[in-house]
Amino acid sequence: MQNRFPEAVKVISLNVDHDEDGAPSEKMKKEVHDKLNEIKLDITNVMCSTPFDDVMGERDIFALPAALVYGADGTLLKKFDGGVSYPDDVIPLIAETLAQ
Repeated sequence: MQNRFPEAVKVISLNVDHDEDGAPSEKMKKEVHDKLNEIKLDITNVMCSTPFDDVMGERDIFALPAALVYGADGTLLKKFDGGVSYPDDVIPLIAETLAQ
């Protein structure tokens, strides 16, 4: 999506994985970074230090993967969780929003 709408969309991934200490380790950060590079995703990635259950509860996310689409003003436009399809769900919503 970042490539499809480069001037209008900012994609940020949030990784909620934690190691035994309850926070993302340097090793885990490197693994995520390497994976994003491997699949050629040029996006901002945030390694979350908030406990998994708190993140899921605060955002009312039922299941992963999830995509939360926000407008330019920070308003949540739509939340997709558990079985989200970028081609069928997320991209059409963004295209429709940008066309307005």
